[in-house]
Amino acid sequence: MTADPVPAISETDATGATADLYADIRSTLGVGVVNLIWRHLATMPGGLEWAWSATRPLYTSGAAEAEAARLLADLDFPELSKISSTALADINIDGGSKETILAVLDSYNRSNALNLMALSAFVAEPVAVEPSPPTPAALGQVARAIPGLPPLDGLAPDVRDLVLKLNGLGSREADPIVASMYRHLSYWPGYLTLAWNLLAPVQEDGRLAMAIETTQSLSRSRAGGLAASLAKVTSPDAETAEAVRASVNRFADHAISRMVPIACMLRRAME
Repeated sequence: MTADPVPAISETDATGATADLYADIRSTLGVGVVNLIWRHLATMPGGLEWAWSATRPLYTSGAAEAEAARLLADLDFPELSKISSTALADINIDGGSKETILAVLDSYNRSNALNLMALSAFVAEPVAVEPSPPTPAALGQVARAIPGLPPLDGLAPDVRDLVLKLNGLGSREADPIVASMYRHLSYWPGYLTLAWNLLAPVQEDGRLAMAIETTQSLSRSRAGGLAASLAKVTSPDAETAEAVRASVNRFADHAISRMVPIACMLRRAME
């Protein structure tokens, strides 16, 4: 059995104040999942409360969404081959399953982009910025509920191996963060295999690495302009604050920056 290598409090195990914060995160972001970064921060005493309280105004004001939409509009992701209805039927994915897969991808596309900008701002130095250009269209909404997130050690061995294999795409060597999106898509192992066949060539020819690097660079360069709008919240003790900042920086600079292009590419392939 393989447990998730990043400690986290699952949504099903969350109680009390943590469960309330999770509910607020889902409601504020407009998605059906609490991303791993928040579940990880919940393991640090006061960490989740601090990071969420500080960044929440960026979500509620629309500032994070506007900057995230602008980021996605400026990124030029590689185009994957389109996934036909015939290909989905061949792996036993009917219309209802397809709609749920789309909802999973939409949920992660929305939350990843929002979290990337808000959390990058959390660890950035505030900078003065020129007035922003007209705001592009808002991020897409999630129109359908998604199933619960299965535990990594609860997956069948072959499915778990496929999740970890996909997770290696664009990952730094020995990075322990397993993207939750792949676990959410594990309800459809055939789709995971299809995703691997689409994404592996983009990894091999270097285009995925370029997309990730561009996402990292643009999000970093724009985070300082959002940082001035963070709420002034008293931080936890120095040790916890350092651990929170280190985790946020690691997730934003790599794990989330990696999954933004991957989820977008997979979603476009389903159109």
